[in-house]
This record gives sequence, C-alpha cells and structure tokens, in this order.
Amino acid sequence: MTRAVADELLLPHLISERFTKEIESEVERLGPLATDDNAVVRDYLMHADTTLVALAGHVIKRWQPDISREALCKLVGRSASIAANLFERCNSALKYEVLRARTEAVEAGQLFNPRNFFLRNVVLQNTKNKIESDIELLREAEYFRRCGLTED
Repeated sequence: MTRAVADELLLPHLISERFTKEIESEVERLGPLATDDNAVVRDYLMHADTTLVALAGHVIKRWQPDISREALCKLVGRSASIAANLFERCNSALKYEVLRARTEAVEAGQLFNPRNFFLRNVVLQNTKNKIESDIELLREAEYFRRCGLTED
C-alpha cells in the first residue's frame, strides 16, 4: 500500500474548501425564493459537495493520469484559481445532468427531488461522461486551460 503524502492530500482539501465557498455563494445568490431551474440548482447544490470534488478529481486525473508530486505542488500554489475554474466546469456538467434528470422525471409524471438525485448509482458516471463530451467538444488543451490546469 502506498502512503499518501501531504502534497497529495492538500490539493483535494483546498479544492473542497473552495468548492464549499462557491456553493455557499451560489446558494446565497439564488436565494430562498428561487423558482424554476434556479430552485432546482439551489436545492441540488446543497447536496453536491462530494460529487463536485469527485468530478474535479476526475478532471485532474484525466489531465495528468500520473501526476507527479512536483506538479501537485505547482497546482497547490494556484489552487484558488484552479478550484474556481474547476467548480465552474464541474458544476456546469452536473447542472446539465440534474436538469436533464428533472426533465425526464417530469415527462414520466414523476416527482423530482434534487437531494435524492445523488442517491442514484449512475449520477457520477453520467456526469463524468458529460465532462468527457465537453472535453471532446472544446478539445483537451482548451478544456484544461479553462479549468486553470494549464497556464496560458
């Protein structure tokens, strides 16, 4: 078993901290009186922290599958801007999946609960697939640039 070192644990922690702030900010911006899509977004964000961090990890691993400690250290130094950009990209993919699932539920005459959405086994994989299609659409270099992983 390989032991994790501080560098390997620090980046996910910093990303998670920043995602929490981004979620709180977005929930506050939408407010308790949000309606329609905004209400769904507000509701799902309150349960999305773990999924969003997992998606960020997927993007980083997709960018550099065997990322070195040195590369991790460089990312830690830019973690605030990377996390903000990763949040935007990951939340965009998750929002797409949530709203798609809600539309399917409505069309089937079912209720849709954003909290229960995350209990479905396919959520993480479907959102990863959405990210992969976004990467293909934008091309890898552009997608990873928008995530802040590569410097201009």
